[in-house]
Amino acid sequence: MCVSATAEARTGPCILGKPHSPRCRIWYGKVTFVGDGDTLNVRLDGMKKKAFGPRVRVTGIQAMEEYVYTPDRKRRRGECHANEATARLEDLVKLSKGRVQLVAQHASSRSGRRLRRQVRVKIYHRWRDAGRILMAEGHALPLGNRREWALNTSYRRLAQRAAARHLRIWNPRYCGAGPAQFARLRVWVNSDPPGRQANGEWARIKNLDRARSVAIGRWWLRDSGLRRYTFRAGTTVPAGGSVTLHVGRGTNSATELFWGLRQGIFDNEGKHGKGDGAYLFDPQGDLRAWMMYPCAYQCTDPYKHDVRVSVHPSGHEYASVKNVSRRTIDLEGYRLTAGAYGYPFPAGTVLQPGDVLRVDVKGDPADDQPLRKYWGLDNFILLNDGGAARVSTYNDIVLACRAWGTGSCSR
Repeated sequence: MCVSATAEARTGPCILGKPHSPRCRIWYGKVTFVGDGDTLNVRLDGMKKKAFGPRVRVTGIQAMEEYVYTPDRKRRRGECHANEATARLEDLVKLSKGRVQLVAQHASSRSGRRLRRQVRVKIYHRWRDAGRILMAEGHALPLGNRREWALNTSYRRLAQRAAARHLRIWNPRYCGAGPAQFARLRVWVNSDPPGRQANGEWARIKNLDRARSVAIGRWWLRDSGLRRYTFRAGTTVPAGGSVTLHVGRGTNSATELFWGLRQGIFDNEGKHGKGDGAYLFDPQGDLRAWMMYPCAYQCTDPYKHDVRVSVHPSGHEYASVKNVSRRTIDLEGYRLTAGAYGYPFPAGTVLQPGDVLRVDVKGDPADDQPLRKYWGLDNFILLNDGGAARVSTYNDIVLACRAWGTGSCSR
């Protein structure tokens, strides 16, 4: 007789070694098949001995995709890094002699037809979190979850640390020499605007080389899930310039592209640090540039404390940003935020020492001047009774903040 996935569960801390972490339900079982680096089948205790068991999706990680699921390693086929992640998960299961713990905050958590579970293996008589090991070793991308949120922050920190060390998936040359191998590219994301409008979301690819353009035809950009956009042949990031991929609909140009989706896909942080990321892959499968947010590891910025924010919430609303340092500051790739609204500083927003930039809430961005910009909103957003305005990176490293009234710069 089969036992349901919600039966006979114990309880314990969601994070190993942290007894005060949120409580989770815990099941035991035997692995019958490892499909890829984040999917396996587990015969739960109480099921028939020959039962294959339900398919389980490992919580919090996103391994690259296998095309051929098989226990024979020589016959596996998949994207670059997929075989390595599958083999590593398989090895961890073998070290545990097939025995695993499945852990969830909610017994009903699923990813499609698969149970969504943290997977623990027993290595040298000690339970270990398999997802944590895979993340720390650079085998997977972080995939936050709203329901199963206990591991969001720790997994993101492990991923960002692995990225800083260029481990495995984070090594831009792991899959072999690729196109424009030495190109210097940067990616950042404007995520989750008010109302979840797809047209307000975009990812920008910046070419840091001012002498050579970079052709990115057949390259692809994805979020932390499986959604991806493949750049058409002929797409080029100009020298010192950028290409912006808008999530919503519009008419493509050389440097403004449109995914054509109806809803936004890049999640915001959420109450439990869910976050997301944008990842740019070349045709070989090398991860060439990325941004994960919010920041959880080495969260600093060269411009921190170099700017000061002033806010004028009454009358004609505007905010001012002053360069209080002794060096030139380029604010492209940074943003001004107030409440749920964000203003991306456009290319060419450069402040010399002592310069003050004014950003009007209303007004037409077509009328922008070097030290006066227009947010282009139809409504006022700087509430008279209080709020906070911040200058920050797109992964939420705050350079400066100014609160007024009942507002606060603490989060």
